Formats: sequence, C-alpha cells, structure tokens
Amino acid sequence: MQDPGAVSDSRPVALVTAPFRGPGLERLREVADVVLDPWIDQVPLRIWDGAKLAERVRETGRDDPRRRGRLRDG
Repeated sequence: MQDPGAVSDSRPVALVTAPFRGPGLERLREVADVVLDPWIDQVPLRIWDGAKLAERVRETGRDDPRRRGRLRDG
C-alpha cells in the first residue's frame, strides 16, 4: 500500500478498496496515485460504514479542498 503522505498534489488519488492487480492496476497507476487498501486482506474482513470510509478518504488526501475543483472537471 502506498503511503497516503506520498501522493502528488498534481494527480488524482485512487483509493482502491477491492483486490486489484495486473494490467488494470498498472494502467490506473499511470493516471493516478493509487492507495491500495483491499477490505478482503483484513482479518477479520473489514467493512466500512459511511463515516469510516469518509475518514479513510480524508487520510488519502482525496478529500483535500485544494483538489475539489479539478476532480469535478475530470
């Protein structure tokens, strides 16, 4: 998993909570900073409610107000 503090200010951030690998993951990494955090890799399995998912999104920097305008344009 990529450190959320390492994301770039100029690229979108993709929080991926599903198992993901191969060419699709590599393609996503070409266009976004990827934070891999698959729920299925947790023991016991982790299912986030809305509040916990929002907290995790904030941790990645995806919810940074400086990014909002650009993300809507995407």
